[in-house]
Amino acid sequence: MIHIPPIQTGEEFEAETLAMIMPVFQSRFGRVKWRDLDAPGPIYEYLIDGWISAGDKSIIGGPSRSGKSFLGIHASMCIARGTPFFGNAVKQGLVVYQAGEGARGVRRKRLPAYRKHFNIPDDEDVPFELLTSEVDLYRADGDTRPLIDEINAIKAEYPDLPLAATVIDTLATATGGADENSGKDMGTVMKNIALIQKETGAAVILIHHLNSSGTKLRGHTSIYANVDQVIMVTRDEVTKIRTARLDKMKDDEDGVTLKFELMSVHLGERPDGKPISSCVCVPVGSKEHIKADMLRRGWSPNPTERRVLTAMFEALKRHGRLAGPSLEESHKIKPLTEVIEWSEYRDVARSLAMDDGVEERSADAIRKEFERARDALFNAGVIGVAKPYLWWAGRPVKGFQHTFPKADEGRTNGGQAADKALSEFDGDDFKW
Repeated sequence: MIHIPPIQTGEEFEAETLAMIMPVFQSRFGRVKWRDLDAPGPIYEYLIDGWISAGDKSIIGGPSRSGKSFLGIHASMCIARGTPFFGNAVKQGLVVYQAGEGARGVRRKRLPAYRKHFNIPDDEDVPFELLTSEVDLYRADGDTRPLIDEINAIKAEYPDLPLAATVIDTLATATGGADENSGKDMGTVMKNIALIQKETGAAVILIHHLNSSGTKLRGHTSIYANVDQVIMVTRDEVTKIRTARLDKMKDDEDGVTLKFELMSVHLGERPDGKPISSCVCVPVGSKEHIKADMLRRGWSPNPTERRVLTAMFEALKRHGRLAGPSLEESHKIKPLTEVIEWSEYRDVARSLAMDDGVEERSADAIRKEFERARDALFNAGVIGVAKPYLWWAGRPVKGFQHTFPKADEGRTNGGQAADKALSEFDGDDFKW
């Protein structure tokens, strides 16, 4: 039986013909039909739960000395290592940190301080990349495209880990010659930042300053308007406690806060003996616990500090006498503390050097050595100084067993044994 198709009307024929010659419509703007809302596609997720969303744009803002950059480094390291951010879950990924402001300090002080305080093993390969040159995200011939290319090149070196975040520290140093108060200029900058986010797939986190009155982000309102989250960091001038407040959260709850402190981390000494240190972010209250634990375990002196302390304790043994009420009150010295005068310390230091086979040391050499060690020992609570006196301030010191509490002072045998073990020398002899 032969099938004869139905006779088409003119309108039906025209519609079929148009369907054959017209291209299929494709949305240029990410069209999603209502019935397709639950279909596979991009999902909303967090890098830091409740604080920074994945693949979006965020700002950590605050006045000078508020701790905003320290918080930015802390957040970046939490993301790179997959560790909680003040108790908030983190999605691990590669972080590229562009330090246009204070790059040397970030590399030589802040990151080493983080590594030391959080005991990052030498063999842990942290997916964190530091870019130390300034960038220009404003001019047409600036660095937006080269920066995108470099980020993507770095990304390609980590095939097993997604690129999670790019941090720009600070926004001001990345704006080139733009006028921060110009909507047109900052619109261009924010458009380029959006381009970085789009073409790398990473969240972009901007570290930014506040205005002179400290009430809002510095610059045109388009900066605030064109990001998904804004975290404002403030510092209590009395308690030194910092507060991070989620001032803007585009698609979730805002107004949440967390409090933190900056804790100093000793990194070493300069050639002139002055200490090198930086800071890390720690939860409020933990600094006291950490310091108390450090006091229990004892100070670890370097060779110079050890020589100074050896001479001081020997001088106290030979010449020490009670400070007396007047000195105790003026310098808050504990009762029954013994002190010595500088001349007594100097003479003992000279005699110890000679006993060790070293030629007679000049008073100037002894003074310079003491000055190299003084600040670190004083700040650590090991020695007290008030011309012409010095004394032991009470902090236990490894290698000087008599500085640790005795068993009859209310400590357990186990605790005393632990302190004894901790206070042993590292095994390397020192010479004058």
